[in-house]
Amino acid sequence: MKLSELRDITRSQKERVEALDTGLERELLPSLPDVQSHALIVSGIRRCGKSTLLR
Repeated sequence: MKLSELRDITRSQKERVEALDTGLERELLPSLPDVQSHALIVSGIRRCGKSTLLR
């Protein structure tokens, strides 16, 4: 697979993710730390909205 094809696929997937409905506006999101060099771990019980928060 060519690099240009991978870039096109990545761009397409990013556009689809950005177009998803993220539900309610989250008040907590702006207070999360902006970490560039480490992973931010978000934990909670099942179906509490972790994935929706990170979208």
